[in-house]
Amino acid sequence: MKPLVLFGLVSMTCAGAVAQPGADSVPPEVTSWIKGYATSLKSPEGTLPYYYPDATRLAEGALGSEPATAVVFTLEGFSGGNNYVQYLTVFWKRGGHYVYCCTQRVGGKGIRSVETVAFSGGKVQIGGKEYVSGTDPMCCPSKPYTEEFAEVNSQLAETARTSNNHWRGP
Repeated sequence: MKPLVLFGLVSMTCAGAVAQPGADSVPPEVTSWIKGYATSLKSPEGTLPYYYPDATRLAEGALGSEPATAVVFTLEGFSGGNNYVQYLTVFWKRGGHYVYCCTQRVGGKGIRSVETVAFSGGKVQIGGKEYVSGTDPMCCPSKPYTEEFAEVNSQLAETARTSNNHWRGP
């Protein structure tokens, strides 16, 4: 295994990014789209980010009143480094197919980890841990959060964010 990939797996495990249910439940149509998206992010040096299928999370439900699938996936290795980014992508479910709606960066190294994705009240909700500046190492965010998104003009828009306000750190 490449050292970069091994380091990324170790750091993502610490960050809580190793997902269930994993790649087995991600439809091939969605996996193909993610791989195409990763290819579109090729660095000027020609380096492609690495896609972690086992770190992919998927939820099905309704966004607004439309049937949808929300996917959180992880890419690492931008410009050859071990920096990883997590994206939330929504697909409409139409006629047995997945029709792309929108994508937004929602987590990553130094930002926050996304550990859950679900639908609630016609919105997509993600949750996990965010970094506490000056306290948390880059591997391990510790402050719990949840955030909700709605679709507005074919984009994901934050509608609510909650955090453990009584949290005092490790």
